[in-house]
Amino acid sequence: MPDQPRSRRSSLQSRRPSLTNDQLCRLLSLSHDDPSLRDVHSVVTIILNTGPRPGELQDLMWSNVDARKSRVLIPNYRNNRCVGRYVPFGAKTLQTLKALHDREPASEIVLGASAHRRLNWVSHKLRVLGREIGVVPISLSGLRHAFVTRFMAYGGSVDSLSTICGYKPGNSKFLSTLEQRFECAARDQARVENDLQ
Repeated sequence: MPDQPRSRRSSLQSRRPSLTNDQLCRLLSLSHDDPSLRDVHSVVTIILNTGPRPGELQDLMWSNVDARKSRVLIPNYRNNRCVGRYVPFGAKTLQTLKALHDREPASEIVLGASAHRRLNWVSHKLRVLGREIGVVPISLSGLRHAFVTRFMAYGGSVDSLSTICGYKPGNSKFLSTLEQRFECAARDQARVENDLQ
């Protein structure tokens, strides 16, 4: 009898375990203490605190950052119109964004003129740092997964997570306005951002 094709594992089974808070703190500490890793520290801080996809972070423009309202618009264009989502951020993320702006004040892109190259370099350095802290591999999408895991562990709601990460809400029904969902998401995001030192 011929071998049966192996069934695909579910997406939850195929995912690696999320990074622990201790591992994340070690990663932030290593990247903060080494001036040559400031781009790594900036990218890690933004993803761990707000959860954008790597491509969304790469394309993020300064015109979409609203420091006064502590939010960033992640655009998504459908049928020639923007149907993006607002993602809240706190003081640590704001400080990181200001440092990025100070490095390249003329750039229209948050990660600078060569954002794609910068993210590739950060991805490489994350693999190196992962070996240093005993976690192989660390990836940008793994950092997003860590944000989602921490968000839910700290009591974030599914509706808030959908608002921040752009997930479809599934069977959940949004019973509130967009503004109310954003306010709830901002409260949930603040708990996550304030957790890591």
